[in-house]
Amino acid sequence: MPANLKELKEEWCYDVEQLTKMTISPLNNHFILKDDKVLFGKSDEKNDEFDILLFACRDIEKVSLPSNIKIISSNAFNYCKKLTKVEIPPNSNLQTIEKNAFRFSAFRSIFIPSSVFKIDEYTFYDCNGLLIIEISEDSKLESFPF
Repeated sequence: MPANLKELKEEWCYDVEQLTKMTISPLNNHFILKDDKVLFGKSDEKNDEFDILLFACRDIEKVSLPSNIKIISSNAFNYCKKLTKVEIPPNSNLQTIEKNAFRFSAFRSIFIPSSVFKIDEYTFYDCNGLLIIEISEDSKLESFPF
């Protein structure tokens, strides 16, 4: 990603099945790549906090979300067929999981913390191994389109 790239449009990584490596220019302060596998962005470019999970390399096997993440973007884990573990802390600030976020992923269980109030359609589409969706007792979810 070049230094001057500021924004990734919705659906930018739709059906990107083979992308397993990314690099970001050290001069780009709009995005950060953690562990060479997970791309984060900012909900407010004036803020220094990277609070949007934008993309995971398709060969990722497990992910632990930082508690400051507010949004998991559409298609972020789409086609992560090796993903076996998704950890979202109970004290998470996660609010929204956008459409197709986990589409065609392989994990078996997920915890939805009380901070989540919106899960878009097709979020878990074709997650054939998904057996357990645990939703916090004090959930603020408006609906759950499964």
